[in-house]
Amino acid sequence: MSNRTRTLLAVALLCIGGIVMFFYGRRAWHSYQELKYIRQQGFGRAEAQVEDLRAWMPFGFVAVTYAVPEPYLLQALGLPTDTNTQNKPLFMVERDYLSHAPIQHGKEPAILQTVRDAIASYRANPVATGKPPIGEWVSLQYVANCMGVPVSIFFEQLDLPQAGNEYLPLDLLAKEQDYAGGKSALVQAVNAVADELTQQP
Repeated sequence: MSNRTRTLLAVALLCIGGIVMFFYGRRAWHSYQELKYIRQQGFGRAEAQVEDLRAWMPFGFVAVTYAVPEPYLLQALGLPTDTNTQNKPLFMVERDYLSHAPIQHGKEPAILQTVRDAIASYRANPVATGKPPIGEWVSLQYVANCMGVPVSIFFEQLDLPQAGNEYLPLDLLAKEQDYAGGKSALVQAVNAVADELTQQP
């Protein structure tokens, strides 16, 4: 291999490395900004307002954060309850399932107002949709709302303090309360309580 070829190869590799660093660096920065926003707006502490919704928020995250059953939100959007939207940002849900049109730069996606209205309607008239999938990302308030039972039942059965913990994801709740067995044990315990409640007449 000639010196010229080696030089060109080295330059090409440096360029590729720079592009990769820029791409992942920008994504990391956006993730940091999103996490900062989530903390500032009180997500996970029942302090988030519907006005705080943003188009980049995943659909499932919105459902859990506002403790509104995911099937309820899907119905409000006119979508089947088995639509695979949980990990999709709201703007992608609108693009892929609703308008199929690109979001105009600087313009708020229409889905945001629809979801805000659905959250307000649910809070005014809660609707039970049944036991939801329970993983470390859900909160006890979300599970309770989906099942149509008081959230206090879960805290009593799990022997955990309720005040200020209703909207915490189970992984954070397990960590803050030093739950025996950690988050996986807490998820199993919540599932057991939910199954018992489901079997009750």
